Amino acid sequence: MSAGEILFRSVFDHTLEAVVITDARGRVLEANAEACFLFGRTLDEMRSAVPTNLIDLADEHVQTTVMAGVVDGRFSGLLPLRRRNGSVFHADVCATRFTAPDGGSGFCIFVRDIAARDLAERALLASENRYRSLIETTGTVLIGIGVDGRIFEWNREAERVYGYARTDALGHDYYRTFLPEKARASVRNNVANVLEGEPTRSFETAVRSRDGSESVLLWNVTRLMGAGGEALGVIASGQDITEAKRLDGERRALEAKVQHAQKLESLGVLAGGIAHDFNNLLVGILGNASLALMDLPEDSPLREIISDIETTALRAADLTKQMLAYSGKGRFVVHPVDLNSLVREMAQLFQTVISKRATLRFDFAQNLPTVEADGTQLRQILMNLITNASDAIGNEDGAITLRTGILHASREFLESGYVDDELPEGSYAFIEVDDTGCGMDADTQARIFDPFFSTKFTGRGLGLAAALGIVRGHRGTIKVRSEPHRGTTFTIVLPCSRGQTLSSHDGVSALREQFRGSGSVLVVDDDEAVRSVARHMLERSGFTVLTARDGCEGVATFEANRDEVALVLLDLTMPTLGGEEAFRAMRQVRPDVRVVLMSGFSSHELASRFGSEGMAGFIQKPFRVDELQACLTSILED
Repeated sequence: MSAGEILFRSVFDHTLEAVVITDARGRVLEANAEACFLFGRTLDEMRSAVPTNLIDLADEHVQTTVMAGVVDGRFSGLLPLRRRNGSVFHADVCATRFTAPDGGSGFCIFVRDIAARDLAERALLASENRYRSLIETTGTVLIGIGVDGRIFEWNREAERVYGYARTDALGHDYYRTFLPEKARASVRNNVANVLEGEPTRSFETAVRSRDGSESVLLWNVTRLMGAGGEALGVIASGQDITEAKRLDGERRALEAKVQHAQKLESLGVLAGGIAHDFNNLLVGILGNASLALMDLPEDSPLREIISDIETTALRAADLTKQMLAYSGKGRFVVHPVDLNSLVREMAQLFQTVISKRATLRFDFAQNLPTVEADGTQLRQILMNLITNASDAIGNEDGAITLRTGILHASREFLESGYVDDELPEGSYAFIEVDDTGCGMDADTQARIFDPFFSTKFTGRGLGLAAALGIVRGHRGTIKVRSEPHRGTTFTIVLPCSRGQTLSSHDGVSALREQFRGSGSVLVVDDDEAVRSVARHMLERSGFTVLTARDGCEGVATFEANRDEVALVLLDLTMPTLGGEEAFRAMRQVRPDVRVVLMSGFSSHELASRFGSEGMAGFIQKPFRVDELQACLTSILED
């Protein structure tokens, strides 16, 4: 055997490919070790084999294929082959005709068992199916973005959020197609940081859907590496948090509203308490001043001094009214008010208080319904707003517009106001004060209704706080729109009238000359100054006066003198037993007892609390002797 033959034999026997040599008729001449192993035969068994021993020719298609290869002298494809034990396996067969040196011909056949490859392919396919199933069934958006910004992966959740099918998204530039312009630079920078070496990055951003709507996604971006360690792109997993953000916003708004309501309530209680105590002090000052003026002759030099005391006390009483207005417990004289008429009546007054550089404009709605309101309190609100608008314009040219109108307020609208006491949906009238002044930033807007907050150097800070309380007391709300350098709009929203309401019984009747009363009056108040002044006023008017220091003592005194007491002057707010409880206890003793309540609070609040039981009268602290006499006259002479 020559060296070449030895080399051929060595390669032939040791190659990992199964090789079979046949003659032109297909009878095996030679087979290497791999072929013997593959067919499960010895070399001698292989050398005696014919095509029907090695090929499963049961299928006519296989027969046709083999015969075509014999005719053409070349074949390549899959064939079913048979082992010695009869089992069939599929192999990748490549056969080529050759011519031997002696002039004969045959076939050199290479056989590769594809079972292992088939298993690998099946495993790979199963793995891909598992991977595809995983990314398609997850509730997370999964997007693959190449280094060029083009999309190579797009799952079903991405289809839902963006509104684009996978086939429509693949290959497109992610940044230009699927991001709002305002978000592109930020997302590019985040992805670039990951591509340049940062392992992963999390961030929030808005994305744009096919229908133009936007969603908010929380992203986690991870770098995708190639076999050589190069960055191929990123895998971005995004959680749709649009609904969560909306709910969180609603929760924050609700918390802010609750905090705002709690602040208003606590400050209202504080303001109401201070005003109550302050009013008791003013009863003593104002009452004694009015009594002194009654005793002094007209030419007395002390009259001017006492009059100054009375005037100062009245100004202090106005301050307590503002504090009570903030607390929502101010004293209201309610009647149907035409907002257009009210504004027209004040037009000339407005002109006197605004800047000379400001132009005052009016825009009145037609057929505007009336509102149940205290006209005096509304005038106070408008004066405050007009003055603030003028100050905002300052020394610049500007305009102030007063506008009236009617609107249907939804719950959403009412909830967005500065007052939301669960106001009902429905028709509301409004007055709007709009200016072109300096406007306010968000921090200033958040504090404008706080008591004693003011942007003015000499400001007292009670104007808007009192306005808020007045509007609350009228079951309305306030809306504010403002931007720095773009002006401010205050909208006062009030419920429309639904019929006539009873005005509070707090008007001062004309004092009859030489008013004289008779009988006993019981004065019940926890403040000594109030009891003392009331006693002097009543005694001057001809009454016999009994006093009590609190509700318990008042009920006991009334029970002991039930037949003599013609009228009870009763404070509403007292320790131990308040005026409301004392009132009802006295009614139990004598149902026809006439009671006049003393308070700085709203007569409407008292009417709602006492209901159908009613009260004979109401007088607000502080009061003068003529006001008390007028109140008693209207009751005792009925």
